[in-house]
Amino acid sequence: MTTPPRELGLGYAAASATLLSWAAVALLLEHFTASIDVWTANGWRYGAAAILWMPLALLVLRRRGAGGVPWASVVGPSILWFLGQVQFASAFYFVGPAMVTFMIRVQILCVILISAVAVPSARGLLRLPAVWAGVAMMLGGAGGMLGFGAEPPRVDDWTGVALAAGSGATFAGYGVALRFMLPPADDARRPRLGPMERFSFIAVMVGGGMIGLMLLLGEERGAVAARLDAGDLGLLALSSILGVMVGHLAYFVAIERIGVVAASSIVQLQPFIVLLAAWPLFGERMTLPQLAAGVTLAAGAAVLVRAQTGRT
Repeated sequence: MTTPPRELGLGYAAASATLLSWAAVALLLEHFTASIDVWTANGWRYGAAAILWMPLALLVLRRRGAGGVPWASVVGPSILWFLGQVQFASAFYFVGPAMVTFMIRVQILCVILISAVAVPSARGLLRLPAVWAGVAMMLGGAGGMLGFGAEPPRVDDWTGVALAAGSGATFAGYGVALRFMLPPADDARRPRLGPMERFSFIAVMVGGGMIGLMLLLGEERGAVAARLDAGDLGLLALSSILGVMVGHLAYFVAIERIGVVAASSIVQLQPFIVLLAAWPLFGERMTLPQLAAGVTLAAGAAVLVRAQTGRT
């Protein structure tokens, strides 16, 4: 069945909105590393997102009652997203935003590996030459980005790369959990939640956890954010809206209209947009060999997206 041009246009516009939203969030997170700690940034950003998503979660609770919500399908993914976001936001305090967004591409590699272990039907992916070609490209690209810098990598570089890659691996687990941690399709007592309904519970749970960490570990229990001027407070709110509201909603629309391959391939451009902006904004530069390694890494990710979707 041919997708109408209008639907295709909407899908590509949504994918582009996702790309720009998530690129902007990376740049905003880097901006705040100079003024507030990671616990404060996460607490306020995700606390605001929880407030934005809470009305939908409360509406579902009112309609279904607590006993009618399939809690396992939201608690597991919430824990993984929470852990992934802590690592992701922490990485910006050690390396630049372009390096973070390049290294988080390992998420796609980890999705395939986790699926192959957890889902018997997905193990055939490991027999595809394209998968191993993509794996080699990603690993070679990641190693090249770390090793081809203007200076030998420092402890901060290793730490930031490990945090970014770790967040990618954890977000991969989150994606697999979203797909497979579902109640039976015929469970009349706890029917499955719609994508937006499910995400509203996840956003509220993650936001609550981030606020808790801010109160425990944040500078002045997060009150340091009160020292930000009006412009920075607006940027902090914008990073929450773009990252947790606009980006996710647009991505859902893009996948529905143009499919996973096209939507994911467009999002692979994120680190290049971040790099172009980070150079004048933060002075982050890469050598030509590093950039070539980054292109190889992103191309490997695109190869894996196509191989995975073509198989599953």
